[in-house]
Amino acid sequence: MDAVDAGSSGKGSYDTARFLEELAGRGIRLWVESGRLQCSARPDRLDEAVRARLKAERDALIALLTPAPATVEASEPGLVAIPAEAPRVLTLAQESLLPLARARQAESLYNVPLVLDIAGSLDLNILYGVARAP
Repeated sequence: MDAVDAGSSGKGSYDTARFLEELAGRGIRLWVESGRLQCSARPDRLDEAVRARLKAERDALIALLTPAPATVEASEPGLVAIPAEAPRVLTLAQESLLPLARARQAESLYNVPLVLDIAGSLDLNILYGVARAP
């Protein structure tokens, strides 16, 4: 496990997300702990080129891997805000997709178009309310 220090190259989040995909493919895992980028990998996976790029893109990687602060409306009953520093439990699949989702927030990559064949009458106000429900 290594802490990675250095400046940022200013690369875009898309390039950074692609770099994370490459690292995952090589069995290199990154996370942020106490504001520092941490790395776990077999020593043979961290060659000088990878180490140099990790150092160059450290700030962008930290920004991408740091969880967004939880925002919950106070008026929503039953929901409790969890502090950003609280540990989060993710499945391996969620952990792999999270940096990509953050990098591609504006894209509709995971939206799935849906067509329904509805027989009978339909109350559009109710349908709209259900579709907008969290």
